[in-house]
Amino acid sequence: GRTKMQVRAFHLPSRNNFPNSSTSSLPLLIYRSAFPRSDADEIEETFRRNGFNPEWRYGMYRQNHYHSTTHEVLGVYKGKATLLFGDQEEIEVEKGDVILIPAGVAHRALEDADSFHMVGAYPQGSAQWDMNYGKESELKEAKARIQSLSIPDRDPVVGLSGPLHEHWQPVSQ
Repeated sequence: GRTKMQVRAFHLPSRNNFPNSSTSSLPLLIYRSAFPRSDADEIEETFRRNGFNPEWRYGMYRQNHYHSTTHEVLGVYKGKATLLFGDQEEIEVEKGDVILIPAGVAHRALEDADSFHMVGAYPQGSAQWDMNYGKESELKEAKARIQSLSIPDRDPVVGLSGPLHEHWQPVSQ
């Protein structure tokens, strides 16, 4: 039978000029066993159906970085890796897992095999993703961009219900 998907939320405070969850108030979400068959086409199809445009298939950069113009969802379809989030939280992911990264949350690969591959997708209608590296000079403008982003209508895996709706609540201004 299908392994039940399990989801963990990580609220990562800002650190070393990485805004992390502090700016958006949105946690990093890790979905375990979201795609038991870990088929790249199926992952892309599901993301697309739920309003996230798949843009690449690749591993993860080893340089710590974050995006301020868009949220990002990653679906692992091959291999496993230890990733570092928010410059503080080491998480091992493997094929079948999904990672929903709020804008502002730093991420990089610590250990990965050549076989580690993911589908990367972004909410439809969002701006092209940018690259920020935790420099102080980036921070003020990056934070303003992050705060202007809306929460996607659908969970990338489940759709109209699901973990995104449970864990990503709009901040009342």
